[in-house]
Amino acid sequence: MTLPTWPDGLSLDLTPLQKTAEITMSSFCEIQERSYFVDSQGGYPVTDSDDDWRSIYSQVPCRIAELSGRESFLKNQPTVEGDWVLTLPVNFSLTEANRVLLEGQVYEITLTNAHRAYKTAQRLLLRRIS
Repeated sequence: MTLPTWPDGLSLDLTPLQKTAEITMSSFCEIQERSYFVDSQGGYPVTDSDDDWRSIYSQVPCRIAELSGRESFLKNQPTVEGDWVLTLPVNFSLTEANRVLLEGQVYEITLTNAHRAYKTAQRLLLRRIS
């Protein structure tokens, strides 16, 4: 199969750029999804318990960058709130239903670029929840 080319003859094969992007990812994270179970009434209860999450990917190369943030104190403990961008290899398909564990912190996914064409990496907008 021949890949399409631009008018100037450049190939549309993004594999070299995707590999280069992955090489620059200096951290590793874990991706989790919620575990659902049937209760005695046939429902699928969801709680905020960490026991309700299971790992679907571990040791995923990534890079995280803070977009915005602020520090505050809650019960005399410093807390940091803000938005973060996580960059992953292009071959991961994630949604807002997943969450990310990175360097002892838990992040919820608030936005993905899953439906964009010609990606060299998967990018997620995150909010730190612990």
